[in-house]
Amino acid sequence: MSAGGGSGGTQESAEARALYRTQAKIARSQWGEYEKYGSPILADLAGEAMEGASSARYAERIGAAGADVTQAFATERDSMAREMGRYGVNPSSGRYVGTQRRMGLAEAGSKAGAMTRERRAVDTETYSRNLNVLGLATGQGAQAQQGLASAAGGMQGIANTKAQAKASRQQGVGQLVGTAATAAAIF
Repeated sequence: MSAGGGSGGTQESAEARALYRTQAKIARSQWGEYEKYGSPILADLAGEAMEGASSARYAERIGAAGADVTQAFATERDSMAREMGRYGVNPSSGRYVGTQRRMGLAEAGSKAGAMTRERRAVDTETYSRNLNVLGLATGQGAQAQQGLASAAGGMQGIANTKAQAKASRQQGVGQLVGTAATAAAIF
């Protein structure tokens, strides 16, 4: 601003207003883009995030984990049966039946462990997805709102500066009139 309060302050004020208007325009544009593209995408992402916890998806993943263990043990059982057959071991012998029983218990334990791990993994993934969607949703909207608030704050600052300058001028005029009236009364 110029020391004499000339046009420099007015020009700076006009430039600042133009910058704040541009900032507000950009923020409005961001908000429009968010509403047009971001909001529907976030709705889809939220749906996908929640799908991780849906009972059908949950059951599918846990079932697959259990099936993998069952298949692995079935393959091992077949291999063991062939091996025992080569050695002439009777499948109805106590030792063979005991081995099969132990293998069945090991399979049940492994299957329960795999299904529990998968259940926890689904829960963790769902929670993580939900946090990601929440972060996207709050981040985009907040960024646009912050831009609008900043522009509004800047425009308010310009208005306050103008109001203070006007009040100072009016006070100066009042003092000048008071001085002139006092001078006129003296003369």
